[in-house]
Amino acid sequence: MSFLVEIPTPIREDLNNMLLLGLWHGRVTPPSSSLLDKIVDNIKLLITTGINIYINNKMMHFMVNVQLHTGDFPARVKCNHLVNHNGFHACSRCLIVGSRCPQPCANHTLYLLSEWHNVLKQNPTGLLLINECLDGIKYSHTYNRRPRDFSTFLKWKASELRTFMLYMALPILVKLSLNMPDCFPTL
Repeated sequence: MSFLVEIPTPIREDLNNMLLLGLWHGRVTPPSSSLLDKIVDNIKLLITTGINIYINNKMMHFMVNVQLHTGDFPARVKCNHLVNHNGFHACSRCLIVGSRCPQPCANHTLYLLSEWHNVLKQNPTGLLLINECLDGIKYSHTYNRRPRDFSTFLKWKASELRTFMLYMALPILVKLSLNMPDCFPTL
């Protein structure tokens, strides 16, 4: 898919404003080069020569520039020659091969959050502060699921836990330590 950068963001992602660069439908996936080579050659030609379009019976010349290549994860895997999107070490950003966590540590995130929750249950102001922080965050449209009240974290879905642990836990912990210094050890 492709779109014009000059169109504002919410309208740009509308299906009517996107250009289909290529589509493959079949039982067997071909090598990415069979589709991408033609697209890349055409884009190179457009970059060097530009494109002429008639608008109101007047020819306008536009220059073409590529800023970004993206797609859903299976498409990026195919284009970048990575392991299948659900395979081992399939991330395009990771340079380190991870290791599987042994079974006794499998739920360590839930354990840490439950211990944190047990401490905060004794201090309702802390729980209220976390919930206010969660409610006050302006989430990007790319977040699929936003964490609910921290008091119900045992019922959170995995995506809520991941969002909380990766993006929110540290800032909330800092805010808690500033507002409730007696509950945190000094370092």
